[in-house]
Amino acid sequence: MELIANEPGESRREWLMRFLRKAALETVQNQDLMFWQKSMHPIEISHAAMFDQKSGVHPQQ
Repeated sequence: MELIANEPGESRREWLMRFLRKAALETVQNQDLMFWQKSMHPIEISHAAMFDQKSGVHPQQ
């Protein structure tokens, strides 16, 4: 968040900050900014087989 707020070359800063603040207002846990969707969680892809398995979840169109 700090990088978005302070990066001089970020052309979408105002839009991103408004978007993240609005998302935070819709949850009880986040008071200021929300970056991840509540239902999402990062998973490390540690090997090629796992990448192949996950790549079918959201195929590129």
